[in-house]
Amino acid sequence: GVKEVLIFIADGLSGIQETIRKYYPRADFQSCIVHAERNMLSKVRAGDKDIIGREMKRIFDSSSEEEARRRFNEFKEEWNNKYPKAIYNMETRLDLLLTYYRYPEPVRKVIRSTNMIERLNKEIRRRIKIIDSLPGEESARKIIYLRIIEENNKYSGRTVLGFNICKDDIMRIFDMRYP
Repeated sequence: GVKEVLIFIADGLSGIQETIRKYYPRADFQSCIVHAERNMLSKVRAGDKDIIGREMKRIFDSSSEEEARRRFNEFKEEWNNKYPKAIYNMETRLDLLLTYYRYPEPVRKVIRSTNMIERLNKEIRRRIKIIDSLPGEESARKIIYLRIIEENNKYSGRTVLGFNICKDDIMRIFDMRYP
């Protein structure tokens, strides 16, 4: 029943952006920076991981999109000869990785990754793992359903970090997109 969405945050699942655009053409799409960092670090030598990880954090912690793009270009200059394919892959997704800069600063950290969803998935896996044997698939579904209800109840009364500070700004963005 959802008809109007402001932003989707997702990992690098193949085809997800195209599917979202098909049904929600006005919605923004943010690729998870944590997944992007992990993907990049999986393609570099062990000796370079620490410095590349720090430099990527500097890119994504920039105070503005312009600063992030400038830092990425510096990063690209430094590492492109050594890791051209990894840099190219990141560069082609850069617009999707920096979408969060279109939103007010207080909510940027929350909307730039899928950490909240990842935490829920981890909790579900943890809950199923401790049960030695389930009688069937239906039992697993019930456990997952009950865990999601539990988490939903836990978070339903809470506001996303920073949202109250910039709620009016977000509503203006929403009203401009969906008049």
